[in-house]
Amino acid sequence: MPISRTSFALWLDGLLLLLFLLIQSPRITGVAAHEWLGIAIAVPLLLHMLLSWHWITSKARRLFANGSLRTRINYAINLGLFLTMALVIVSGIMVSRVVLPWMRMPTIYDGAWFELHDSGSNVLFVAIGLHLAMNWGWVLAALRRRAFTAEELEASDG
Repeated sequence: MPISRTSFALWLDGLLLLLFLLIQSPRITGVAAHEWLGIAIAVPLLLHMLLSWHWITSKARRLFANGSLRTRINYAINLGLFLTMALVIVSGIMVSRVVLPWMRMPTIYDGAWFELHDSGSNVLFVAIGLHLAMNWGWVLAALRRRAFTAEELEASDG
């Protein structure tokens, strides 16, 4: 049985949240895992954006014409989240102590870049929380649909 788009999005979003929480703890994961996970998160992030592309483009077109205040705030949060994520990934690559040296590429070992990376990750933490809060209704609905579908499947087997 193929997985539904909603189920895939729910699993993908859960993976993104888990990866983000792991990345936020470099003292627990170690610097090497922090850097590799920081680069690897780009793949599920791009998938998340591709799954949301219809929403992104349709809301952008109507944002100022007739978008509600909630839609405008949500779009601003999402745009800020994307820009901050890009900043954190790029600044993390710039100050890499493991990945780039492993690839024999020079890094910038500069306090300003470290500060940019650290400040950006703090903003990112808040932005992800706001993103999750703004989309909490979808998360609950998707979880309810998934749970209901599982119960239906069990009932049909019996």
